[in-house]
Amino acid sequence: MDNNYEASKFRLLEANRIDFVKRINVPAILPHLAGTLSRSDMEYLHAQWKLNGNNAASLLLDKLVRRDDWVEGLVQALRSDDVNLNNLADILDPNHLIPDIIKH
Repeated sequence: MDNNYEASKFRLLEANRIDFVKRINVPAILPHLAGTLSRSDMEYLHAQWKLNGNNAASLLLDKLVRRDDWVEGLVQALRSDDVNLNNLADILDPNHLIPDIIKH
């Protein structure tokens, strides 16, 4: 992934951070981020959620953006059936319904 792509997605995330933090259920999304976050990160975030509630969602976003391919990992997790935050995923991936032939 090129740095411009990641930087543009980071700006979108930051512009909508309050909505992401309010709506992400940390325990529900963590299993879907196993390929993006380390086990120790996941344990830390779950412990933070137990102590501080959804403030852990802000910590989650901070950890995610430091990882390679964080955009794809987060979008897939947000679109998973049990997380079901497609509208947040659409913020980061607004063209997901446009066929590849039209995008190019």
